[in-house]
Amino acid sequence: MSIGSGTQILSLLLSFVTRTVFVVTLGNEYLSVNGLFTNILTLLSFTELGIGSAIIYSLYKPLALGDREQVGKLINLFATAYRYIAITILLLGLSVIPFLDLIISDVPDVKENITLLYILFLLNTVCSYIYGYKKSLLIADQKNYIVIAIHTALNILLVGIQVVILYLTHNFILFLVAFIVVTLANNIFTTVYVNKKYAWISEYEHLKLQVEERQNIFFNIKNIIIYKLGSVILNGSSSIIISGFIKTTLVGVCSNYSLIINAITTIINQGVAGISASIGNYNVMASKEDNENTFKQLSLLSFWLVGTVSVSMSCLLTPFVYLWLGREFLLDDIVVVTLVLGFYVLMINSIPSSYRTAMGLFKEARFAPLYAAIINIAFGIIGAIYLELPGVFIATVIARLFTYCIIDPYFVYRKGFDKSPKSYYGRFIVWMVLLFASYFISHLIIDWVRISGLLGLIFDAVISILSFNVIFLAVYGKTTEMKLAVNRIRKNILHK
Repeated sequence: MSIGSGTQILSLLLSFVTRTVFVVTLGNEYLSVNGLFTNILTLLSFTELGIGSAIIYSLYKPLALGDREQVGKLINLFATAYRYIAITILLLGLSVIPFLDLIISDVPDVKENITLLYILFLLNTVCSYIYGYKKSLLIADQKNYIVIAIHTALNILLVGIQVVILYLTHNFILFLVAFIVVTLANNIFTTVYVNKKYAWISEYEHLKLQVEERQNIFFNIKNIIIYKLGSVILNGSSSIIISGFIKTTLVGVCSNYSLIINAITTIINQGVAGISASIGNYNVMASKEDNENTFKQLSLLSFWLVGTVSVSMSCLLTPFVYLWLGREFLLDDIVVVTLVLGFYVLMINSIPSSYRTAMGLFKEARFAPLYAAIINIAFGIIGAIYLELPGVFIATVIARLFTYCIIDPYFVYRKGFDKSPKSYYGRFIVWMVLLFASYFISHLIIDWVRISGLLGLIFDAVISILSFNVIFLAVYGKTTEMKLAVNRIRKNILHK
């Protein structure tokens, strides 16, 4: 947990360094190209969906039993699968080239050929699958810290090289070539380590699984792929809609806000991941009533944290980006609100989602991301045409709100607690009211006082945090649920 948190913070700092130098030396036109092509290739990477997770899951048992022959067979399957994935992504990626003019509504003012830049992005994605399969052995053998260490070391090296390239040459092609080289180096170094650490693997990795064994793995892949396919489309489609229906250069402006929001999301997810195993253990041992009470307490704590962060971001994102990059990279207030709402509806569902997973309810919710993706694309296109940028992000809010935020709690209550989820939906509506009340009060005070610069940023942070917490504690501070939740936190801290 500490290694993961440390590397996440370091990655965040490195991202800010690279982004700052990138914007200063190349500008928003290149940033937009970077953001758009990254999202396109994220969508094309759907071919990997489920394969990595299913094979890593299949490796747990033979590793625990010391069955080296079975491990070798699985690695052979993974190697074959990754070769086909790399070829498929390459072919799919090349097939997109004739349609780039349709995706890019206004060609950014860059000196390099757009098609050449896209091909370099494509090669980087393809290279991520070359020699990449053996890191699965480390992950399954609970040595993911090795994978993280190699990635972090090379990421630091990459940032250093890219910063030098940008400052000395302002050459975007060299910037991308460095990315490709380090991506390939990451996989090669990991493979070399695995070959030394697990020298015996060479004796067995030429062996093949029986037909029945392959069928079992592909059955798991089918269960995973539907869920992940929808998630990939949902997360990768907004930038393409913005580029195709509004303006390509807006992708770059939005990506600066997304960088901050995604970093905060990742940090919170670290904490959620830390309690997921505890949820699973408690779910098995405790009664349904105790499970529901714990769920309510964790949900309330989640709202406390996510609500505080959401209201704070709504007040701080614009002044922070202004101090960081300047006025030309600012978005309208309504766009910022929709971005923050997207963050809120994503993160407020973390506890219901964790409980659904801990209860093993995979099949029941497997179509939720697909429904969300369809809603997001349909409403996103309509929103882009009639409301422009805010419409695209409102579509994402609607998509998550009416799929994940309904489906996950529904199955947790119906299948896990044998109860109606109405009480949860009622609390959810109350939370939304409190969130908006805190938002309006914070902005009224901030707009009334109006302090600029770094001092203003600090003032805005204090006001936004206080506004939400005063309202939250006024409503929930003396409730039994809140007292039990606080006691749970205290026990965990003292236990550590």
